[in-house]
Amino acid sequence: MKLHSLFVTGVLVMSVIASAFPAKATTASEALEYDRYTDLSMPGYLEEFANAVNSAQMTFNTSYPLSTTEVNDECVALMNGKMISGDVGRALSEIFIENSSKLDNLTSGGSVSAKYCPKYSKMTVKEKSIVWVFILTAMAHFESSCSRTANTKGPNGTVYGYYQLHRGKEDAYDGGKGFCKKGDAGKPVAASKCTLGMLEKQFEVRQGELFSPKSYWDVLRPQGHAKKAGIIKKALMRSSLCNPQTI
Repeated sequence: MKLHSLFVTGVLVMSVIASAFPAKATTASEALEYDRYTDLSMPGYLEEFANAVNSAQMTFNTSYPLSTTEVNDECVALMNGKMISGDVGRALSEIFIENSSKLDNLTSGGSVSAKYCPKYSKMTVKEKSIVWVFILTAMAHFESSCSRTANTKGPNGTVYGYYQLHRGKEDAYDGGKGFCKKGDAGKPVAASKCTLGMLEKQFEVRQGELFSPKSYWDVLRPQGHAKKAGIIKKALMRSSLCNPQTI
């Protein structure tokens, strides 16, 4: 499936934010609100990650650009070039932060920390949430072009939405952790929460490995048909948020 772009008029978005908030917050609540709608005080990391995905895709002879200037990419609901964008990206970050104690394996990092993101162990929970915005955006980008209605036949029925979850059976895949409910597949925020729960279960049973040959998602299987695991892995390793210097 050909994907469109991820980067959408960042300057316009930033100008809207600037007009909505004072240049210097005068109260703690204003500062918190401003931080909530920016890229968590880390401008540039998301753009850098998207560019790393593009570079790695060229190496793997694929042509699905992430973070260009076209305006019809649904992935902007997760992130655009310079900030977490739209309801899904902000909600995903907040879900991770609010549930970090229930996402012990993801918070510890497993192979993400040990192999692909050496700075992870020193990050704040907020910074770690950005890493998971990276990962889930890349997954949705390759699984469905971030289409909430994308669907195809799966091994146990129809797979649907951003992360191609089994529609009507979503709650069977997070190991009873309570992150998934039936009907979540077509709801981007709920599907993102469910995916975090499923990844938590994967880390629990696969020794903390993100890129597991037994992953639910083909895009996270090193030998998967989609051949996208290597692209996501390279992009993480090239992120200066994750590494002292880009590789």
